[in-house]
Amino acid sequence: HCPFVNNCVGQRNYHFFTAFLASTVMLAFSVIAGVGVTISDVAAQDAAHHLSPTTVWILGLAVGVPSGLFGLMVFGFLLYHCSLMLRGKTTKEAWTKKLTW
Repeated sequence: HCPFVNNCVGQRNYHFFTAFLASTVMLAFSVIAGVGVTISDVAAQDAAHHLSPTTVWILGLAVGVPSGLFGLMVFGFLLYHCSLMLRGKTTKEAWTKKLTW
């Protein structure tokens, strides 16, 4: 059961879960891009800003670093689930199968 989509993830709704993961990754990387553009704009001093450059850097790092880490983790999770989809398995099927070395 996935609390984020409020449903059990199985064969019939696996594509919705994968789309949810993909959109979450895109959101995280969009936030990182927005933070990067804002920081580069302030660093170039091209526009009048209401915040000091130090404040923008601190806020940018406080938002950008967690978003980046979260985005990378969810991206790994997305890749894992894409590999499961290509093999035609659900997470439960993959984890309950005995490992063979």
